[in-house]
Amino acid sequence: MKKTVLTLIIIMMIGSLTAAENDLWDKARNFVESGLNLVPGKIVNTTIMLNKKKEEKSRTEIITKTQQENEGISVSFIKGNRDGTDLTEEDKEVEAILQQDFKPSEDSFFDNIISYEKTSEEKKINGKDCVVFQYTGEKTRTEKKKKVNVTVTGKLWIEESTGIPVMREFVTDPLPKKVKKMNMIIYYASIDNGCTESEVNVEMLVSFLLMKFRVNTNMNFSEFWEYEGIE
Repeated sequence: MKKTVLTLIIIMMIGSLTAAENDLWDKARNFVESGLNLVPGKIVNTTIMLNKKKEEKSRTEIITKTQQENEGISVSFIKGNRDGTDLTEEDKEVEAILQQDFKPSEDSFFDNIISYEKTSEEKKINGKDCVVFQYTGEKTRTEKKKKVNVTVTGKLWIEESTGIPVMREFVTDPLPKKVKKMNMIIYYASIDNGCTESEVNVEMLVSFLLMKFRVNTNMNFSEFWEYEGIE
């Protein structure tokens, strides 16, 4: 009888903990999905190239802004420079950024996740006490007009008291062509009843011909506005 009661208590405790974990995960998902219609009005893109000794060899900063045009979003060049030299819209780096599509997706990264679990890891990020979930997901990437299936493994830091996502870090397999290593970190900003990406950091080790070099890219988003195409 005692064993039966003890077993029942343990099962109830496990069920309670699992429900709490799922509740926190669901809160994070709701915050992200509530912010899907938010678009950054200002984007600061900084790219740093490093040599094998991790010494800075080149730095490029480009600032753009967005605004809604009918059902689309236009991206405009504000200013930019490469190693102290001003850039124009005719420069390749600027052209590439102006082609970025900031139109919100109707799906969040949560839709690609196939499994997740809470870890014992805890961390304070920007003054917020966070718990950590590790997850695995699947998505597709287009390379040379071909669809490539990609596995995503990462961690999501969630503020324990609110359920608001604070940071996400992940890697992909396979990596893009010519990329030997890549790690991505995304920070989130809470806006009204939702949240959205406020900063993206990408660290890559790239192999081109017989050369290898490191590229660190930081994208900082601010001045958010609501896109009217998603209801």
